[in-house]
Amino acid sequence: MIDGSTAEMGLVGQEGIVGIALFMGGETTPNRAMVQGGGEAFRMKSKAMLDEFKRGGEFQHLLLR
Repeated sequence: MIDGSTAEMGLVGQEGIVGIALFMGGETTPNRAMVQGGGEAFRMKSKAMLDEFKRGGEFQHLLLR
């Protein structure tokens, strides 16, 4: 927020993704993600994600679902 404070919200399930703004035409993602529960998460550099998304194929298909 303008005064520097933050708000916590959101939940991403096993089929979800954080950073949708990047592959939907944005230059950056307006949020930060942290894994706070048990289980696994994958992290990917934004350039690698965008490059693979632009190739089309299965990765793009999965992100658009």
